[in-house]
Order: sequence, then C-alpha cells, then structure tokens
Amino acid sequence: MHASLRIMFVALMLILPAVIAVAAEVAVLAPGGAAPGVRALASEYNKQGGAQIVVSSIRPAFVRQKIFAGEPYDVVVQAIPAMAEAEKAGFLQAGSRMELARGGIGVIVRKGAPVPDVSTVEGFRRAMLAANKVIVGEIAQANGAGPAILRILEGAGVLGTVKPKWQEADIGPGNELIAKGEADIGLFNLVAVPYEVGVVLAGPVPQPLQLYTSYEGAVLAKAASPDAGAAFVKFMASDQARGIWTAKLFEPLPAR
Repeated sequence: MHASLRIMFVALMLILPAVIAVAAEVAVLAPGGAAPGVRALASEYNKQGGAQIVVSSIRPAFVRQKIFAGEPYDVVVQAIPAMAEAEKAGFLQAGSRMELARGGIGVIVRKGAPVPDVSTVEGFRRAMLAANKVIVGEIAQANGAGPAILRILEGAGVLGTVKPKWQEADIGPGNELIAKGEADIGLFNLVAVPYEVGVVLAGPVPQPLQLYTSYEGAVLAKAASPDAGAAFVKFMASDQARGIWTAKLFEPLPAR
C-alpha cells in the first residue's frame, strides 16, 4: 500500500510541472495606442493552447508608473523611447526587447457628417482650417499621440490657426464630443479610431505629414512567467503575427 502511494506521489510530482506550465498565465501591460493589436494577438495565441495571455491597457504614463513601481506583470509593450528608459533602469530582462509594429495618426469625424478628403496635404490643411473645433490627443503626454499631432500640425503650417480652437482629450471622451456634434474633427491614433461608436475614419494623416509611434515588446526583469512571456513576445514579432497587426491598422516592424 505504502509502495503504491509512493509511486502515485512520484508520478504526481513528474506531471505537476507540466500542468503548471500549461496553466501559466502571462500578464501583459500595454498602452492604449498598442492595445488593439496586442489584444487581437493575445486572442489568437490563447486559441493555440499553452500559457493564457491577459492584457491590461492604460495610458502610456501609467504604464511607465506601474513598471517603475515593480507591479507584477510579465510582459510590457511600449513605444521605443519608453522601452529604452525601462531597460536602462533595469526593469527589463536583458536581450528580451523585440520590435513589433508602428501606428500612425488618423482623422475622424462624426458618423453621418460630410467626410473631408484628407488624402493630400492640401486636403488635410483645408479640413483643419474649416473645422470650428478640433479634438487632439493630450499634447504633453509622453509617448502618446499628442506630441506627434503637434508636429503634424506644425508640418502642415496650420498650428497657429488650429491651436486656439483645439481641445485636448483622450480618445474616448474626444470621440464622444465628436459623436455629439460638439466638435467637428479629431486627431487620434489611427489604430484606435474604428472601434468607437458614432465616429468614422476620414483617413490617415497623409504623407509626408504622417508620423508614427513604433512599439516594442519585452519581458520584465521580475516576471513570474519569464519563459511563457518570452514566447508571447516572439509570437507578437513573428511572421504569423504580421497579418493580425495589419488587420488592426498597424504596420509590422521590421519586415521579417
């Protein structure tokens, strides 16, 4: 009897690590600008079995705050400058950073309103000048859309005219203002635009004005599931992921 129990115990100890590995949960932290792509990739990855990916999305400044506070996440996705800062401060596993994708800025208007032609620089300028109120992402938010929007308006030569009539807002509240007709046009991360009710995408900011935020993924130094986290980062950077990034209006980086 005792021998049988010992055999069962040994067998359990051999099986248990495999069960734990299959059941592992990978906590991923991503800014709102990257979230549509990361969530879609997590959904696809979860269908394949193995570790389950759980994605949390917040504003870029709060992503930094949580990482520097040592909160329990396994993987982080951030803009490249923010990732470089985290690596320098020792919060990332050495060599775990991988380039993923980039996203540009889109122009949105109220659903049902006339859609301006923003496919050219001149068309974009006309739309900005004609608007009575323009919603823009928060200009001072580091690693967010705001700084890129400021440079786009400068490049178009309309910053001085648009600035007195803009209102800074995050994409959720900003889209609500546009949907209600309280603002005419908005500039936000292109990848987030189609997921809001009551607004439509007029188009991306045209070249050569367009600016991009490039994102990387990395494993955190204190990850509870570092191996499973590294596997998901590799998946996000894989050839298999390229179509998913593209479907969510990102441009995969680099070509692989």
